[in-house]
Amino acid sequence: MPHYMAWAIQKFIEESQEDVELIAFYPIQSEVPITGVETILKKKVIWISASEGRTLREILGRHPRILVESGWHLYCINKFISEVRQNGGHVISMCDNAFHLSLIEIIKAIRFRLLLRNKFSGIMVPGISGKRLMRFYGMPRDSVMGGLYTASPEVFYSGRPLLEREKKFIYVGRLDKRKNVMRVCRAFAHLYAQNSEWSLELFGRGEFSDALSLCEGIKVHDFTQGEHLADAYRSARCMILASLQENWGVVVHEAALSGCALLLSDRVGSKDDLANAKNAVFFNPRSVRAIVNAMMRIMEFTDAEWRQAQSESERLAAEISPSVFSRNLRSLIAKVSVPRLNG
Repeated sequence: MPHYMAWAIQKFIEESQEDVELIAFYPIQSEVPITGVETILKKKVIWISASEGRTLREILGRHPRILVESGWHLYCINKFISEVRQNGGHVISMCDNAFHLSLIEIIKAIRFRLLLRNKFSGIMVPGISGKRLMRFYGMPRDSVMGGLYTASPEVFYSGRPLLEREKKFIYVGRLDKRKNVMRVCRAFAHLYAQNSEWSLELFGRGEFSDALSLCEGIKVHDFTQGEHLADAYRSARCMILASLQENWGVVVHEAALSGCALLLSDRVGSKDDLANAKNAVFFNPRSVRAIVNAMMRIMEFTDAEWRQAQSESERLAAEISPSVFSRNLRSLIAKVSVPRLNG
């Protein structure tokens, strides 16, 4: 349970008046050493492993009338889904997959329609691409709601004009092949040899943690808790995310809330919600040359373009928040309209 989901769930607990129990998988500390979740939620979390063998009734002492789950591919989650439905409850799923039309996606859609669709009373998705996917999978339009992923505007906010910030790119996330950080560093090192006014800061850990410092302009920081990244975003002019595949990308919302311009791979799902020609430059993530050209375009922004980028990032980011998550989840629950179960 990362911090961004904790903020969203906390807002739902605050606004819904529902009796909410929270179950989450133990974090893998070597990958994402997340702490402080229960402080944000203001209540205890029941931590389990992916091999959990108990039923929900054994864990909670009752059967919930609504199960909001993420992970229908996992055996224990599927057991929870079946248990709730067999006892008269309803299931709302959280799915962050993005829509990319392909033969594999068509096969997945057929499987979902035949085996999974009737298990869910509703589905929460991050944004436009997720809604398109779930409609393709056969879910009714009014059973699919956006707002699943959101950074907290109380933590991430703009602060000061981009023109007063350092000439700096920032990256936040895993330092691995899927996030494409090696190409990003190679592209920046190429440009740094010609223009040392700019710098690149990376926050995260992964298989490439010790192999990214290709020039003096690149600084690599270890994994940092979400709220402690806020100052880093507010010190940068542009956030870069060069993922080879990215279902949505909460870091894009964090950066947009912070007023940053965006430099995005054309495979980033949140580009449909948070980016356009006014605040972003897009590129093919498999080409170092394309990344170089995109960085150069950002470096050449005029004062007017920097002001426009900041204004547009802030405008688009304001349309997504924990309150939107809360409102949309409450709307799905209201549509279910089932009586409470005593268990």
